[in-house]
Amino acid sequence: MRLAPECRACLLSRVVAEAEYAGANAEIVATALERCTELYDSREDEPVGASVIAGAVHRCCYAVIGSDDPYADLKVQDNAVAAGVAEAVRPMRSSVHDYIVAAVIGNAMDYGVAGHEIAKDFTRYFREMFEHGLAQDDTEKILASCRAGCVLYR
Repeated sequence: MRLAPECRACLLSRVVAEAEYAGANAEIVATALERCTELYDSREDEPVGASVIAGAVHRCCYAVIGSDDPYADLKVQDNAVAAGVAEAVRPMRSSVHDYIVAAVIGNAMDYGVAGHEIAKDFTRYFREMFEHGLAQDDTEKILASCRAGCVLYR
């Protein structure tokens, strides 16, 4: 997939968010944004996939802010939340289908999407989404096509 016009604003908004997650001050955030903007603008017409340029922009940001993982603290926090949610909703999961749906819902804990907010009460959010189900559910078709005959899901 090539860069689309909306990629620039989205990606550069992630640069600001990553710098802020890492605790960078306003000057460092501005420097990261400036350098990443220059990098993006210099490479946007390259005949490569969007992920190549996005990866370069993220690496540039990480170098400026001095962090290999600006999401590190959030990961620790969210892993604790996820463990609590998993325990609270354990009785709801009884089949491979249920575990797949749970994994999809768990992916909503994503800070890399501009404009996406993580639910404050993730257990309630999980229960509501689990009851609602997937908008498009192809799990039975996927499971039927498994060549190994079994799926290990923990």
